[in-house]
Amino acid sequence: MNSTAVVFALLLGFAITMAIQSARIARERDKAVGAERVAAEQRNMAEQARNAERKQRDAAVQARNAEQNQRLLAEANLKYANKGVSE
Repeated sequence: MNSTAVVFALLLGFAITMAIQSARIARERDKAVGAERVAAEQRNMAEQARNAERKQRDAAVQARNAEQNQRLLAEANLKYANKGVSE
């Protein structure tokens, strides 16, 4: 009878320890899930920022190219106009 009580006490202690550990593991898992969610949001924000920067850079290149084309056209028109005045 005495050994039965010892075994019961050990099993009860083990069950209590497992319940406490299970709750702790669940809290840690929830923290990790939250951290993963925050990391995913930060990755998405960084990707959006990179895409916006890329679009701005492309727009700047297009604007420079358009300006250069306009300048070349103006120079060609000026040469043509000067050529017509010379003759």
